[in-house]
Amino acid sequence: MDEFPDGTLSYWLIIDETLLILDDSRPPISSRATPSNRLGMDIQGIPWESARMTRADYRLQRMREYAHLEMRREPPIYIGEDLQETEAEEPPIYAFSYRNRTPCSTQHFQLRHLVSAPTLSSVYYTCNLVSRLMRQLVGAHSRISTLCATPELIIAGGFYGELIMRSSVFKGEELEEGEDTFHIRRMTNDENGITNHITPYHDAFPGTSRYLAHLRDVAINAAKMSPDGRVMAVASDSINVDIVDVRTEQSVQVLSGHIGFSFSLDWDPSGSLLASGNEDHTCRIFDIRKSETLHVLGSRMAAVRQVCFSPTGDSLTVMEESDFVSFYNVARDFRYSSTVDFFGETSGVSYSPDGESCFVGCCEPELGGILELRKPQIPIFANFF
Repeated sequence: MDEFPDGTLSYWLIIDETLLILDDSRPPISSRATPSNRLGMDIQGIPWESARMTRADYRLQRMREYAHLEMRREPPIYIGEDLQETEAEEPPIYAFSYRNRTPCSTQHFQLRHLVSAPTLSSVYYTCNLVSRLMRQLVGAHSRISTLCATPELIIAGGFYGELIMRSSVFKGEELEEGEDTFHIRRMTNDENGITNHITPYHDAFPGTSRYLAHLRDVAINAAKMSPDGRVMAVASDSINVDIVDVRTEQSVQVLSGHIGFSFSLDWDPSGSLLASGNEDHTCRIFDIRKSETLHVLGSRMAAVRQVCFSPTGDSLTVMEESDFVSFYNVARDFRYSSTVDFFGETSGVSYSPDGESCFVGCCEPELGGILELRKPQIPIFANFF
């Protein structure tokens, strides 16, 4: 733990397959836009001036290779005429600020909710490293499939239906004594059971905070409670998204338009808009009041694995399976956007509680880590495609 000259003190917390580990502090904002960022190196530190090809040429080559891979996998890709065209936002909505160099990890090609920033000073994400700083979190044979965190709890799901909960209140480098791990193995009798997604929410009726682990007889890929706590958006192995009444557990709306399965959902703070991220390479913005699609936002290269509105509702983040994270200006009707591109598969995305920062997990072994993107209020460096 280091204290910097301006008093900045920050923890980065990582969840491993078996251990919770503590990583080094990030430097203060004022020191992050280093000269090396501007001298031929990009946000991942790749020295393109000495490389055999330019960054632009390698980007085109990578997109062609990914397109060939998609042809072999034969995913449903939406190519409708209603795909929305956007203009570049200037200045960018979010831009690169800092990279934590500890690589992230992901264990499933579809499940990418593995980054969570519950406070202004902590980010939790999955990593394959081993650390001596923290004691064991879950069993040696458990693998984390999904993750979320609140200011009080770290909650993780496993590939065998586990639900793991642990306090996120730290004293120095260790959890306070007496705080137990709550670990349920095999919440389902299905041998192929997996905890796909976990959502913390406030129950509007009893007035309590609850945690919803998505594990039912049907494959629920993601679910999100509305801001008022009265209905829940549910994405399953279906091309439709269901809106379910919380009290009756019955579907009250069906949102259509996708041609593949959705794996991420998020409401805007008003509760009138719902965003869905789909394997058909699109994010749809639904108007719940009219049960219709307002916008169809196409990806740059790959399936959309996570979508999230900022805490203030002024922007929407669309994270692809690899290489691209796009930000859309909600106030300008999603018609203006900015995109941050890098090289490597993604593990998740999360806003800070104040919406000033957005954290993206990159799984590239040598060039990955947590990318911190910030609203451009200070001189920072970014690459856009």
